[in-house]
This record gives sequence, structure tokens and C-alpha cells, in this order.
Amino acid sequence: MCFVAETKPYLLVTSQKDLMKAGLDVMELTNIQLPGIQALAGLDVHVEKQHVYFSDSSLKKIFRVNVDGSNLTEVQCALSNGQITSVF
Repeated sequence: MCFVAETKPYLLVTSQKDLMKAGLDVMELTNIQLPGIQALAGLDVHVEKQHVYFSDSSLKKIFRVNVDGSNLTEVQCALSNGQITSVF
């Protein structure tokens, strides 16, 4: 996933346990620490808020983290009749 929110564009690259930020102009790979994450799956980005959303298929939870790796938070969903009504 290409991300151009900073002064230099970069890619977010994932493996099952890692989220990495890869520079496009130089061979630079920065690991974004995600303590406790066991099986990273799925990835989405909110560019304006600089948030990365992903799921952990082992924990069966959805998380959000800032692009710089800070503020790892479990995303809570409100359900009504089996449908997600809000995310917080």
C-alpha cells in the first residue's frame, strides 16, 4: 500500500508478524513495532488521520496504530442485529 502523507512517499509492507515502512527513494525498511500481535492480516489506511488499521486473525480482533507505530489500540465495534453500527 503506497502512502504519500509525509514529505517522502513510502510503502507499508506486511508479513504475518510485522508491519514495515519502506522508503521509495532509498533502500530503507523500518519495522513498526506491534507488541502482542500474533497474526497480522488485512490492512487499511486513513491517510488524513495517519492511522493504519489491521486485523489479527489469531486474536480475532481489529487494531489501529499511528503510522509512526504509536498508540496501538484495539478497535471496538457496536453491533445491532448482527450489523456494525459504529466503530470507536
